[in-house]
Amino acid sequence: MPPSAGCAMRCLIMGRLPFALIGGAWLLYLLHYNLSVAVAVVFIALAGVAAEFQRDYSAIS
Repeated sequence: MPPSAGCAMRCLIMGRLPFALIGGAWLLYLLHYNLSVAVAVVFIALAGVAAEFQRDYSAIS
């Protein structure tokens, strides 16, 4: 893989994470949930899933 492709992949991952986390925050707001330790753990897991999906998807193509 050329060096520029690695940079592009990092930029895609860095761009995807904020959208996932902001979407989760909007859902918390719309459902009137409180931010708790359990919700914070789920946000950490959400960030991991968003980054992992990009890595697995790039291996297929």
